[in-house]
Amino acid sequence: MSKTEIRYRLVKEKGPYLENKKETRGFTLIHSSNPKLPFKEVLKEFYSSVLKPTIIHNIKRGQSEERPKLTSEQVTEINEKNQKAIDELFTTTIERITGGV
Repeated sequence: MSKTEIRYRLVKEKGPYLENKKETRGFTLIHSSNPKLPFKEVLKEFYSSVLKPTIIHNIKRGQSEERPKLTSEQVTEINEKNQKAIDELFTTTIERITGGV
C-alpha cells in the first residue's frame, strides 16, 4: 500500500498555527493502487477534504506502514488513558477560567 502526505497551512491560519509560522497541518491519503495514484487525483481528494484556501509546503510519497494489531484490552487501555488526559486538560482549563472556584 502506498501513501501520499501533504503538509500545508491555511491562508488564514488560527490559533497555534498563526503563532508558529513553521507549524504545518497534515493530510495523508492511503491508496492501494499500483502504480501510485496520480498527483491530480491526490490533489482532488485533498481539496475536496480541505475546503479552505491553502498553501502546500511539502508533498511526500511512500509506502504506508502496517499498523500493529491491537487486542480489545489494549484498545480499552489506550482509550482510558486518552480520556483521563482529556479530563485533566478540561479540569485545568476550567480552574484557570474560574480561578479555581
